[in-house]
Amino acid sequence: MKGILFKPDMIQAIVDGRKTQTRRVIKNQPILMDKYYEKAFRKDFGLRKPRYQVGEVVYIKEAWATEKMFDDLTPSEIEGTPVGTVPIWYRHGDTQFDRFGQTRGRWRSPRHMPEWAARYFIKILAVRAERLQEITEEDAISEGIDSDFQEYPRLAFLELWNSINKDYQWESNPWVFVYEFNFSKGYFEK
Repeated sequence: MKGILFKPDMIQAIVDGRKTQTRRVIKNQPILMDKYYEKAFRKDFGLRKPRYQVGEVVYIKEAWATEKMFDDLTPSEIEGTPVGTVPIWYRHGDTQFDRFGQTRGRWRSPRHMPEWAARYFIKILAVRAERLQEITEEDAISEGIDSDFQEYPRLAFLELWNSINKDYQWESNPWVFVYEFNFSKGYFEK
């Protein structure tokens, strides 16, 4: 199973049911296209394959920790311990230092979070290719922008995008894959 990274506030938006889309830059950006090629690219993505496929379940990577006694072990070494004996803490929303006499160890990078440590999952419902600036106000809200506090969700999304994507800023209008998904706290039933 593949993992996916989100900022902590976007993980909360997913859990709250406010975020149901994510945009990811298409690597090897297509160069100038005529209208015929652009239409074909939107339909079948040219030779580019989306990282996540419709129907695929993906786990959300987040900062995590285990009991202090496991600090010197790699995730694969920890995985070899008996099931249910490794407590997991999550930096977002679960920062207790002590639980049932167990002491939390060091925080581990979300980039290296293994599937077995995940608590949240998304299922990909649809994938499409589009230019970044084609995002609508409704899509910006589906990206987790809180419409109750943002008068212009698309503008708030632009700021969020630029804070995350230093190499593909809004002004460059890159091609992106738009992934629509739903959320589950635990594995999806097959």
